[in-house]
Amino acid sequence: MTVSTSLLFSRAVGLMNQSQSELASMQEKVATGKQIVRPSDGADSAVNVARLKNMIAQFDGYKASLQSTGDRLKVEEAYLQSATDVLSSLKQLSIQGANGTLAPIDRLAIAKEVDELTSEMINIANGTDANGNFLFGGSRSQTAPYQLDADGVARYQGDIFQSNLDFTSQRRSAVGRTGLEIFEPVLTGEYTEALNEIQRIEFAGAVEVGDSYTIKIDGISFDHTVVVGEDLGDVVDSLVADINAARDAGTLPFVRASNNGIDDLVIEGLGGTQHDIQLSTANTSESLKAGSVTALNPGDEIDDSELEFESRSLDFSSVSFTSGSNDIDAEVTLTIGNTALVTSGTSFSDLQALVDDLTDHADYASAEFTLSVDQTGDQLIIDWKDAKAVPASTKALLSGGGLAAADLIDVADNHLTVLNEGLDLDYGIKLEGPFEKGDRVSINFEGVSFEYVVTGLEDGASQPADTVSLTNVRTAVIAGINSDTSMSAKLVASQYEVTSPIIRFVPQNLANPGVVGASMIDRGDVNNQSMNIFTDQVPAPSMPERIEFFEVLKNLSNVLKADDQPGIQASIDQISQMIDSMTLGLADIGAEMKTIDDEISINEDLKLQLQSALSSEEDLDYATAITKLQAKMLSLEAAQSSFAKISQLSLFDYIR
Repeated sequence: MTVSTSLLFSRAVGLMNQSQSELASMQEKVATGKQIVRPSDGADSAVNVARLKNMIAQFDGYKASLQSTGDRLKVEEAYLQSATDVLSSLKQLSIQGANGTLAPIDRLAIAKEVDELTSEMINIANGTDANGNFLFGGSRSQTAPYQLDADGVARYQGDIFQSNLDFTSQRRSAVGRTGLEIFEPVLTGEYTEALNEIQRIEFAGAVEVGDSYTIKIDGISFDHTVVVGEDLGDVVDSLVADINAARDAGTLPFVRASNNGIDDLVIEGLGGTQHDIQLSTANTSESLKAGSVTALNPGDEIDDSELEFESRSLDFSSVSFTSGSNDIDAEVTLTIGNTALVTSGTSFSDLQALVDDLTDHADYASAEFTLSVDQTGDQLIIDWKDAKAVPASTKALLSGGGLAAADLIDVADNHLTVLNEGLDLDYGIKLEGPFEKGDRVSINFEGVSFEYVVTGLEDGASQPADTVSLTNVRTAVIAGINSDTSMSAKLVASQYEVTSPIIRFVPQNLANPGVVGASMIDRGDVNNQSMNIFTDQVPAPSMPERIEFFEVLKNLSNVLKADDQPGIQASIDQISQMIDSMTLGLADIGAEMKTIDDEISINEDLKLQLQSALSSEEDLDYATAITKLQAKMLSLEAAQSSFAKISQLSLFDYIR
């Protein structure tokens, strides 16, 4: 290895520069008093120092927030103390007003003082902090929380929001109170009415024969299957009756069902009870309609039993009423079907007298027929009140009559003679119901066709109904035929009689009447039934009644002015509650202020710990630093001395 003078020189210069740099760094640390002057002095330590300083700054922020909240609570405390003093004055005035020796004019004077103190109390309730923010309005700090209504009562206009105060990054608590918490309502001594649960079931869709509706209440099922002639009201009423019957039997207590008048089923849970209700429907799979159209034509051979528009008669021409050996001299009994009529007399001048006596019988009014005598005076006419099929074998049985019994038996053996007044019809069709919206009546005559579709509006309802009456359908069919130009040119339609299901047709061309054809086409089943349940009223127990804070003060003024002693006494009790509530509010504020003072103390302790950790991480140990500084200075002096010697060396000195 070659050792040159320049190499020795370079090494000496490097050692001297290093010593100078280390000495300068140490001098800088001693001058600042910091172990870490710049991040390069120690990356890990620099990160820890930054973190500790940030945490200390946060605790300073928490402390400032706590102190600000503490100041606000002191203001609240002052307002509540003033409110307590005002309430105490109001209580004294109310006690004074309750004195029975006072005159009404004295109570008027007291009422004025009450009004002034009430205004002062409203000002307290609308108190503000040092920044002009309203204290008791919740988050609505820019508007007065208590404002007078039309009756002169201060009502709360704020909200129930409470601000949260951060004690640390992990702990926070709600502080402060809204007006409803400070000036809270008081008990009146009365109780509200308990509310029962009310659930309403609405029925939707068509109600068809064979459809089934099921309501299950607390696991107990109530079913109803629609039969011919029933509408929605019948379904609801049937279910109502079944549910109430179960209640009366003790199977389902505390439940009352009713129809609300618009065919909604209302179920009420009595005594505030709640009930589980489940609904289901089953639609009929086939049409069970009994409707039909039957054409009647006088040219056809019609069996007597098919005629529903007839009367029948008995021939009494052979019966002696007034003379001879066959005179009626005993009671006569006439039996038709299930009805037996007995005469009260034993002799009659003629058939009319006999009929009059029979119609005086008590059962005659409920009979399904009427009795009359024809113009000849020999024929007893029997008319059925309602159109119905009367078989040809139907008999009218006569018994009794004494000597005339043989003649009466002969009359009964003649059976009933059909008068066939129905054959006076030129043509006729017989409708049978019920009819539903969408059903069709089809008629054809001499190549002309007519069809009527049931709209559901035939009964005059504003909305289409699912089932309509046979009478109105028949009326609508008659009107439709007569207004149809093609059909009315062939036939004129009219109603046979009010109670009859038959429509009369009179052909315009009597020379060639033709044959009427008729049919009814059922709409089929809609199957859109459904039930929906709605809760109209939620159950609520009886609760103590409360009256608003400032309404109590307004009432106190009013009862004083009205000289109402019981009202004044009630106000005394209510103001006592208000004072107790205000006292609790003051205690609550005191507790919060104590909590804030404790938190500030905890905050300071934690901050000291952080500052101690920061100091140990960042501050310089002067004793050690001075020792190191002296060592660095000696090292630099040695390096400088060595450099001085090296710089004077020659080759001969080196060889020597």
